[in-house]
Amino acid sequence: MNSWEAAYFDINESKLLKMARKAKDVGIELFVMDDGWFGHRDDDTSSLGDWFVNEKKLKGDASSIRPPKHLSKEQKKIFKEIVKKLEASQILSDKDVYLLAEFSVSIDRLQEVERRINEEPELLFDQKVMSTKDKYTKIFFRGCNELGFSPQSRAKIANINMQEEKENPLLKVLMDDD
Repeated sequence: MNSWEAAYFDINESKLLKMARKAKDVGIELFVMDDGWFGHRDDDTSSLGDWFVNEKKLKGDASSIRPPKHLSKEQKKIFKEIVKKLEASQILSDKDVYLLAEFSVSIDRLQEVERRINEEPELLFDQKVMSTKDKYTKIFFRGCNELGFSPQSRAKIANINMQEEKENPLLKVLMDDD
């Protein structure tokens, strides 16, 4: 099955998955994602030959990101706040729900451990409490790196953006001092 006749240039991940599942259900074994996945290919007048993936079309739908039901009320609140902060960056997709949930749980659990330690400072010497704190701290820092909250990950994103600007031929011409 070929995506062209069903979608033309109007493709996205959820539409393609829906078509592929229906094709599989009727016994089709090959699904071809045709035109519209690359460049800014929204019609037949542009981007032919721009063989870079159009991430906006093919990443999961960030608008469908919801906190998993197993999270506590406080963890769901944290989850929603993180999503809200990251929406403007346009780096989120529905594939990030697990990471967002783990990150939210780690924040909630770290806050609880810290609250208990503040109430009972002798817990600083309790191996189980400190082991729990260490476990959730590691998850928290991994989440910071993967979600772009750490200075290091923000610097990587900035470097990627700068590199893309340097490689843009129009920007090169416009910025050339000659």
